[in-house]
Amino acid sequence: MVNELIISGIDKLVGTTILGRTITKLEVKERFGAGSKCYSFIIDGRKGDVAPYRDYDSEFEVCLSKFPKNGVYELFCMGWHGITCVQLHRSEIENKDVFISYFEDTLNHLRKYSEDEKRNRS
Repeated sequence: MVNELIISGIDKLVGTTILGRTITKLEVKERFGAGSKCYSFIIDGRKGDVAPYRDYDSEFEVCLSKFPKNGVYELFCMGWHGITCVQLHRSEIENKDVFISYFEDTLNHLRKYSEDEKRNRS
């Protein structure tokens, strides 16, 4: 069985800055304890987490997971799946420029949500 999670060169994204945020770490994690794995990109924090208001300026995790049923990958910010998730195909991940564009979309969704939440709390 071919491990569909192994994507050549994805580790080279560590140190990359996207929309002013830097990928500081990349790990492979077990997802939902079901034997399924995902890539976990750790994004630098600009401030300490102040519960309960974690937001775009906090350190957070972006996950890349593959769903075996349909072969689609999902890229999303952990804890904000519903508002940050984008679906992509393997060829879009293997093309660094295209993948970074999707990564930007994901970060932009979280940034916009965080800005809206801050305005609503004011």
